[in-house]
Amino acid sequence: MLKSFVLAAALAGVLPAAVAQTAFTVNGQFVSVEEQKQLMDFLRANGVTNEKQLKNAARSILLEQKIIEQAARNEVLLEEPRVRVLTSEKQAQLYGSILSRRYASEHPITEEQVRNRYDSLLSSYDPHEIKFRHILVKTPEEAREIIQSLKVGSDFGSLAKERSLDQSTSQNGGQIPFTNIRNVLVPGLAEAILALQPGDLLPVPFKSKLGYHVVLLEEKREVPFPSYEEVKPKVLSELERLQTTEFLNDLQKDAKILKVSDSSVD
Repeated sequence: MLKSFVLAAALAGVLPAAVAQTAFTVNGQFVSVEEQKQLMDFLRANGVTNEKQLKNAARSILLEQKIIEQAARNEVLLEEPRVRVLTSEKQAQLYGSILSRRYASEHPITEEQVRNRYDSLLSSYDPHEIKFRHILVKTPEEAREIIQSLKVGSDFGSLAKERSLDQSTSQNGGQIPFTNIRNVLVPGLAEAILALQPGDLLPVPFKSKLGYHVVLLEEKREVPFPSYEEVKPKVLSELERLQTTEFLNDLQKDAKILKVSDSSVD
């Protein structure tokens, strides 16, 4: 709700003519000038600069908030267990977000941290990517039969559609698009494929816990790691997310939690 008002206030001519900044009541509930000013400061910090729009937006937001709060109280919503749980959850999320941002502003990620993370990613990066087709079957006999059929001219894509157990690729003729060899989930398969030349068929079935794979290498290439300047924003965002996670985890880790028996609770 608040975000939509911020956006609306930022658009010229959307809000009605400015109203005098005075206290007002909503169904008898008092709304002070100070409360309006605090909200105006928040809107100002979020990009709304026109004073007329600020006054109107603050009044409109507070008016809607008070009316909804009053309706909720009249319906005794605040006493419902589900509402109380949801309210507590949203409060915790809000507090966590504010605390994390405050911590981040006091402990900004340094250029050295970003550079070190980049260097770590670079050192562990493998540039090799492969594009291949595969057919997954249950037995080595079936896999060898398929290999023989391919050697005498059978179409790989058609056989994959007819016989492959891998439903995620069979209808695409068994094709797997360019993938970094570190991301091929079947252990050892990428290395076996990388030893082939484009157009080569793996001469024997490759065994995995899934079954037996018949594999054809279509293409292979080397993709260099992005430059520091290219990847810096992404690395910075990753470090900021990690910092937030660690900060919130530390709050829980440092909490002193004692078991209390039900009989000792009033």
